[in-house]
Order: sequence, then structure tokens, then C-alpha cells
Amino acid sequence: NNLIFKGRARYEEIVHEYRDCDVFVNATSPGSVDKAVLEAMACGKPIVTSNTAYEEILGVFSKQMFIQNGDVANFSNQLAYFLEMDPEQRRNIGLQIRHIVIEKHSLNAFADKVVTLMEDLVKNNSKGNDRKH
Repeated sequence: NNLIFKGRARYEEIVHEYRDCDVFVNATSPGSVDKAVLEAMACGKPIVTSNTAYEEILGVFSKQMFIQNGDVANFSNQLAYFLEMDPEQRRNIGLQIRHIVIEKHSLNAFADKVVTLMEDLVKNNSKGNDRKH
């Protein structure tokens, strides 16, 4: 097994980098949703992250993929866990986290949230107007 930290990639290379990796590692400052993690998940790649924004997003996979910030030993263990895993098992996990992204973070999911928000605003606004008359 080789561990390669690629660093920045040109936009046109990103999908190929996700496709070719076994595990995506994210060690950004905790608390903000990093789109690179969502992109890797959408490409069906297991992730290892210390970003607290993903603890809830990962759901049942949180214990496998989320590590406490600064916990180097656990980071190493989780990374090894995925790298040593049977490729088919790793692929199955990747497909399951891909489903999480599609269901909750895709453009369609975002559009549904915006439509619901707008409907709620219109409904609440018309209730307020009814009270005024």
C-alpha cells in the first residue's frame, strides 16, 4: 500500500483523482462543510476526516470515518482500516456514503429545500396578512 498526499489538483483532474484513490483524507479546520469531502463521497470514496461538520452527515459511518481533531493515532488506525479493507467491501461502503450525498446534499436536494423554504415563507406571510384584515 502506498500513501500519497496529492495536494491541489486542477479542476479537470479532480474526478480522476477521486476515481483513482482508495480513501479520501480531509483534515481541514473543524466546523465548516468542505465541498471536497462531499465530492469524494459523491464519487463513492470512503473518507477519514476530523471535520466536526461531517460527524452528523456521516450518520452510521461516523465511527469509522470521523476522528477527533489532533488524534494522530486514531487517524492512522482509521486510514489503515480502509486501506487494508477488501476492495469490494470498501466499494460497498463508498456506494452507501454516495447515497448520503445524493439524498441530502445534491443539487436536487438543495432545490427541494429552497422550494420548501419558499413555500413556508409564502404560507407564513399570507397568515400574517390574514390577521391584518
